[in-house]
Amino acid sequence: RTRVFRGMPRTAPFGSYDERMLPASNRLTVRVVPVRYLDTNLVIQSNELAQLYNGPQYSCVSNYYAVQSGGKLAVNAIVADMINLPLSRAAYNTTADWYNTNFLWTAFTNLTNQFAAWGATQAASTFDANGDGFLDAVLFVHAGEGGETTGSTNDIHSHMWSAYLHANSGDPHTLGNAVAGLRIGNLYFGRYYIIAEILNGRATNIFQRSTIGGAVHEFGHILGLT
Repeated sequence: RTRVFRGMPRTAPFGSYDERMLPASNRLTVRVVPVRYLDTNLVIQSNELAQLYNGPQYSCVSNYYAVQSGGKLAVNAIVADMINLPLSRAAYNTTADWYNTNFLWTAFTNLTNQFAAWGATQAASTFDANGDGFLDAVLFVHAGEGGETTGSTNDIHSHMWSAYLHANSGDPHTLGNAVAGLRIGNLYFGRYYIIAEILNGRATNIFQRSTIGGAVHEFGHILGLT
C-alpha cells in the first residue's frame, strides 16, 4: 500500500539538538555536490545529475516526493561545481566506520568556499527552508560504486547523518574531528547525505546506471523517515 506523508515529527532525528525538522509542505532545495577521487572520475554529468533530481522524466526525486506528499512537497536540486579529492578512492576507506572523516572534512571545506562565492544571504534564503540556521540538505555524489553494492571497505557506504554529530564536544558550533562548525555567514552545515554515483557498473544507460533509489532513500531520512 502506498504511504503518503501526513506530517513530520517536531524534532529532528539524526541531527543536532539545534536542527529542526524540515516541513512536509514546502519547497526544499538540495545542494547536490559531485565528488571525484584522484584515481576515479565521475561518469555521470552535471546535467544528468540535475535530471535525476528535477526531471523532466517521471522517474526523478522531485516527482517521487511530489506524489508521495500529495503535491505538498516540492524538492528542487541545484548542482554544485565538482569537488576534486586529492587522494585515491581507497584512501577514503571505511574500515573504522561507514563514513570517512577525511572525505567529509575535505568535501565540506571545499563546499564552504563554493558557498562563500554564492553569498551567505543567498545561501540562507535558498537552502534553509525552516529557518533554523542549518543548511537543509547537502548531497554528495561520489564517483564509482558504494560499499553497499561492492561490499568493500574501500568504498564509502551510502548514508545520511549530521555534520554536528562528528564533533568531539557537545557544542554543535565547535570544530571537532571533522566538519561541525564550518559555516557560511551564520548558516551552519547540518544534515548531509552521501550516495554512490553508480548503482550498476555494467549498465550503459544513465537511468539504469544511476537510479533515484539511493537519493530517495537517504533524503527520506533527512525528512525524518526511519
